[in-house]
Order: sequence, then C-alpha cells, then structure tokens
Amino acid sequence: HRGVELALRVAALVPERVVDGGGERHGVAAHDDRPARVAVLPVQGADVAGVVVELGRLDELGLTYTFITGASLANAATFQQYDAIFFPCLCDGDAQDPAVQTNIRDFVNGGGRIYVADYSWEFVEEPFPTMASFMSGSVYTNVTADVVDAEVRNYIGSDTVFVIIGWDSLVSLDSPDSHLLITDPNQIGDMSFSFETGAGKVIYTDFHSTGAVSDEQKRFLQWVVGEVAGGGTAAVTHTFIPETLVAYYIFDDGGVTADDYRHRLDW
Repeated sequence: HRGVELALRVAALVPERVVDGGGERHGVAAHDDRPARVAVLPVQGADVAGVVVELGRLDELGLTYTFITGASLANAATFQQYDAIFFPCLCDGDAQDPAVQTNIRDFVNGGGRIYVADYSWEFVEEPFPTMASFMSGSVYTNVTADVVDAEVRNYIGSDTVFVIIGWDSLVSLDSPDSHLLITDPNQIGDMSFSFETGAGKVIYTDFHSTGAVSDEQKRFLQWVVGEVAGGGTAAVTHTFIPETLVAYYIFDDGGVTADDYRHRLDW
C-alpha cells in the first residue's frame, strides 16, 4: 500500500460560519497566508444544503467558501472577489449569456481557477470553445478507468479509479493544451481533463464529488479541490508523504455527528 496523505499548510484553524456580502460562508479560516477565496454555485432549484452535499470535499478539507447566485456571474465584479469557483452539476446560471462567458474567460486568464462537474459542461464549452466538445450524455455505472496523469496517480495511490456513477458528457478533447486526467479506453472514453489558459486553470469531471463514490474517486476529487482552491496564496496545498501518517483537521459540526473535533483528511 502506498500511503499518500493530504497535509494542510495552515498554522491555525478556526471554525467559521459567517454571512458575508450576501453569501453564506462555511468552513475554517486560516491564520497563515491569505486563504483562497472560494465561491460555489447552487444547483438549479436546490437550497444551500443541497450544494453542501454536492461539494462535500470542500468541507472535508476545511475550506471556507461562499455561495453565490447564478445571476451574479453576469457581473464582472463578482469574479474579482474570488480565487476559485466551483460549478456543480446542473448549477444555476446562464452559460449562454455572452457576459457570463466573457467574465469566466477573463477570470481564468487572469489567474482564477474553476472546477466544473458533468451537466454544467456549458460553463467550460462556451467560454473556451476550442478546448473540448461536450453533450448531455447518458448515465454510466461501475466503470474502472485509467488514471493518465502521473501526479494524480501518485496522490490517490492507484493507476485506476473506480467510478460508481457518472454521466458521459465529454465527447472529445480538441486542443493539444487539453490535458487528460482520467479515461476509460474500453467503454466511456475520456472522463476528466484540465487545461491552463493565461494564468489560470480549469478542471472538468464527468462525475460528482459526493454521494456514490469509491475511495479512489473520493481521493481524486480531494486532489481536484486542492488543485483548484489550493493555487496561488491559498491556505490549502496537497503534499505527498510516502509513509502511513494520517493528517487531521479540527472541527465542530454543532452536534450533527458524534465525531466532532477531529476528521481524517484522507476520508
């Protein structure tokens, strides 16, 4: 077994849940460098709690994040407040709006990072039409896919990732700058990729980050969160430690579970 654990570059963690600028923020604040300013789009027709379930990896890594509205994507000032934005599956917002497309493109080119999940693929294709082709594909289940990227393989400790459920929306990679992360050469084809443009980065996956996920898939999505929200001056980085040490973060979920105060980062 190749033990690969996640470490936080944080001097002190303080539980935090505040309302700031009209958005509800959750997680922990870091007293180190300035922590990443992370925004999350709500799922269409879902309340805030539904988004927390969708992006549970953020909570696991102790990241503070702010919920923003889909309508706010048309305002360039929204993007100036954040370093990273997460677009969960079927998220709110109009990817066909030219203002939204321009703002996303300018955000990434200027150093911002975004993560986009399956049926929100238009938020990749519309601002960056030359990078990949998509469609609203059909569901697939129980696929053992190859991990193409060496850094991802090292992080999750496996050459493959078992995806319990996903949606076959990624049709093709259309640019030499599109970097393949995960693929199934036998059935589904390409399932996740990334690209850098300007000073920023985009990561897309055909599958969700919580719910029915395997251990390898969960660790891969932890890597995604660290890559997107851990860039630049963020308080979170992913560090490879080839021993069996386990890192924890301190938290208090208000009595929701019996496991307050300590949570393994590799879960």
